[in-house]
Amino acid sequence: MDSLACHVIYVNRGAREDRLLRADSPDSSVASPASDWQRDQVRALVQPLLDAFRDVHVCTTGEACLTKLLELQDAGSMLNMTPTIILLDMPQNEWVPEPSSISNSSPELANRDDEIHTPDSNLYGLPLLQRLMTEAHLRNISKLVIPIPVISDAETREHMTDGAVEPPASLAGDLTIHRRLVRRCLDLGAVDVLTSPLTSKCVTTLEICAYKAHRDASRDQQALLEMTKGRKRSWVGVNEQKPFAYLREAMVSGLMNGICRLSAEDDQISGAHIAVSSERKMVIVDAVGRWQFCAHSFSDDELLFAAMLMFRHALSMPELEHWRIPSDQLISFLVACRAAYNSFVPYHNFRHVVDVLQATFHFLVQVSALPPYPLRNAFSTPTPLQKTPVASLLTPTEALTLLVTAIDISNVARHYDTALKWMHILAEEFSRQASMEDELEITSSLMAPPKKDFLSLANAQLGFMNLFAIPLFQGVADVMPGMLYAVEQLKTNKLAFETRTESLNS
Repeated sequence: MDSLACHVIYVNRGAREDRLLRADSPDSSVASPASDWQRDQVRALVQPLLDAFRDVHVCTTGEACLTKLLELQDAGSMLNMTPTIILLDMPQNEWVPEPSSISNSSPELANRDDEIHTPDSNLYGLPLLQRLMTEAHLRNISKLVIPIPVISDAETREHMTDGAVEPPASLAGDLTIHRRLVRRCLDLGAVDVLTSPLTSKCVTTLEICAYKAHRDASRDQQALLEMTKGRKRSWVGVNEQKPFAYLREAMVSGLMNGICRLSAEDDQISGAHIAVSSERKMVIVDAVGRWQFCAHSFSDDELLFAAMLMFRHALSMPELEHWRIPSDQLISFLVACRAAYNSFVPYHNFRHVVDVLQATFHFLVQVSALPPYPLRNAFSTPTPLQKTPVASLLTPTEALTLLVTAIDISNVARHYDTALKWMHILAEEFSRQASMEDELEITSSLMAPPKKDFLSLANAQLGFMNLFAIPLFQGVADVMPGMLYAVEQLKTNKLAFETRTESLNS
């Protein structure tokens, strides 16, 4: 068959270092002579892959593999329907739980810890396979991810000091254990299971798997696009040649499927493994209580941990005891929320969600609607909710409506550096929207053509502050004096933008 565009990731801790191997060029990375034999052996192991696929990303750890997979997806694998083969070194002596100990209903949920875990640098073997399948499902890329364990004898992977290897033992060894391992790999979602060393026959199997993945994903794309034909109107467009039309339909289809029926993906959500180091946890605990919170400073897992902290604090109120839920269910809820957003969208994504959540949390703490957060921030002190003459005319729902309206545009009231980042990201999303509308030949919904130069963006930001943000926040502060700190930050940001625009105009 013709060569198919395909990414290949090979995970083997015996490689000692992460690198990209290419068929048409030698390994150019610097290495000591003592490790040359390791490089040669790794290249020999993947040579059949290089002959077929040209490039192979070699990873030594599970975390490096996950990082590389997401990097390739962000680079456009989803748009181009490019499958990714992930070959996982699987020691033959990998521990496999007894069949009786594996729940048929939800093994991940049954064995799941309640807390956020610390990063596992030793993520490997079966745990890595399970983590890969979970991440692929949650990020809606499972159609294009092809995990294939490669079973090897653990004893053959240890080399002597001269680079020689011990004679390999028979892979069949204990046939019972071998069969259980293969079946466990398939139960966790492996597309196939191979044995080491790889041969030309194995490579043919991989090419077939890659072709099937590409074919099935393309068929799904076409089926979703067919749904758009015959519609009188679509809110983005129906041109099947545009990849964003497919992404829109995939998003809506996936959301409706999740609402209308339960599926095996619920177990994937329940089994999600969230990893945040102890040091980063302390940073997040502090940042959540500050108005200077910057969502751009945290990873997806760290943002999820931040969201969990805020929900836990709010639900700790005696009045909310009825709605309190266990930590594992709260994590599953947040993971499901994260999975519902497309990470390739610049602004309206999970990072924006947590930013809005933190603004809501901070506002409610400041007006004493929520208990004081344990780590009081240095920017302001919560002010008891005062009944001003205007406030006495408002119902609680009306007061919360005012808060939500202010929260929705709170980016401009963040610390100046954070507000600046949000400004550029929103401009990028507007620019992409304008390009899509232009390609689809539909009338733009934007008030004005998007621009990206700083002077234009700063002037637009100043106009938005003067016309909407400052009057709204000042009005809210008149009703709830605890919000005055946001008004002061807005004025500080306005002065900073004015100063920079004046310097550019001079």
